[in-house]
Amino acid sequence: MANKPKYMRPAATRAVNVLVEHLEQHGAIPPQMLTDQARLTGYSSRHLRRLLNARLAGDGTNGTSGFEVTDDVVTAVFLACGCMARAHRLLARAGTAVPSLSTFKRRVKAAIGTAQLEYARGGSAAFRNAQAYLTSGYPHRLHSVLLDHTELPIWVVPRGAKTADKPWMTAVMDAKSRYLLGWAITFGRPTAVEVRASLMSAMTVRFAPDGVTLVGGKPLRAVWDRGLEFLANLITESCLRLDVLPVALPAYSPHLKGRLERFWRFLKEDCLSVLPGYTEGPKDIRGNSAVATAALGEDEFLVRLADWIDGYLTEHRVNGELTPLQAWQQDGYPLDEVTPEQLWFDMLVAKDRCKVSKNGIRFDRIDWTAPEITGVVSRMVEIRYLPHDRSFVEVFLDGDHLCTAHPQHGLTADQEQDIIARRKEQRLAARNRFTTANRQRRKNATGGVHKLEVDKNGNRTVVEAADDLLVGGEDAIAEIVGEHDSAPRLF
Repeated sequence: MANKPKYMRPAATRAVNVLVEHLEQHGAIPPQMLTDQARLTGYSSRHLRRLLNARLAGDGTNGTSGFEVTDDVVTAVFLACGCMARAHRLLARAGTAVPSLSTFKRRVKAAIGTAQLEYARGGSAAFRNAQAYLTSGYPHRLHSVLLDHTELPIWVVPRGAKTADKPWMTAVMDAKSRYLLGWAITFGRPTAVEVRASLMSAMTVRFAPDGVTLVGGKPLRAVWDRGLEFLANLITESCLRLDVLPVALPAYSPHLKGRLERFWRFLKEDCLSVLPGYTEGPKDIRGNSAVATAALGEDEFLVRLADWIDGYLTEHRVNGELTPLQAWQQDGYPLDEVTPEQLWFDMLVAKDRCKVSKNGIRFDRIDWTAPEITGVVSRMVEIRYLPHDRSFVEVFLDGDHLCTAHPQHGLTADQEQDIIARRKEQRLAARNRFTTANRQRRKNATGGVHKLEVDKNGNRTVVEAADDLLVGGEDAIAEIVGEHDSAPRLF
């Protein structure tokens, strides 16, 4: 007779228990009772009789042999690296009475559990995947933000370079709504400076892709792993100055920020796999990538990535329910906005000082300009910026924020007019100061001052002063007015 399914075994066990109880009370089992129990369980009468005899012989409660899972059996399973058939052979060779292989597997799994069996097969990593975990609960948005970075499996040609490289992406995700608050792209492993810039981008309050919803703000906690770039003093001090609690997760615990880990997998599968340069696609016969024969430039890649992220936030439904933007909108927790000045000093990436030229500030092969730049030509300034954002830079002069500069090629007509107007204003102010100083220069001379004019030969000749009754009149009038001002008033 073929083996019965496992779900029928409890019924057979209950039938055997009924038969044993009747046998103990009456001393015999009627054949009809055995037939009735067989009909109820789906087993044959002969099968139930064998199970009953095994129970009476003391071989176990479910009718199998009297095999017990001892420490020696568990040790054999671990010696065999979780292979049940190999452990079964090891015990048989050692003279241990073992049941059939199927019964042996069932007994061992029931005794030690699947988690220990997976540990024997794959070690700590397999044991972690066989565990049951609690769902991470976050009371409201901006309670915790998850930070992590990964090397993207795609070749990209950096701006101004001749060789392709794999970019790194640093992301900041709101743990409650799974809204991606900030991200940055770097070539080479990110440092603490890039991590701080990503946090600054996440804390900046701005409009979502729908153009209506405000996103961003200061979180209560920033959660990350134990990478050195996250544990740096620069990051810890910046967070504490903003009253953000930095939380370092235990080592090798990616499940504690599993929502961000899930985002990485979806990004690689949905966005990068359709782009040229993807390295985790099919391989040729030599093991080389069959699709990584071309690569996007940095600018094109950033545009594609930004468009995909906007679509992810507004269209992709997490767990088949809400999009990250909808989850953010449904949460009414107020946003705690940080002043831009504090973010400039604490979070932006700082670069070495740059010299302002007539074309503005030259950085990353781009000329940056603003109306305030016209007054500091030839001076050294410091600029701060986001790693992947080339739409603006913040300019600092002697430690004070001077202005926000934009690329010259992207200026609007109003911005160009503002720069021209500022230049005219400064020129007019300089001319007025020069005229005032020139008058003061002549006034300081007590005598012997001659007015000069240039003749047709280029010679400077003295202009003879004509008799004028008004010479010295202004001084006399000023003296008279001064006397009247100092005199007492009679009315």
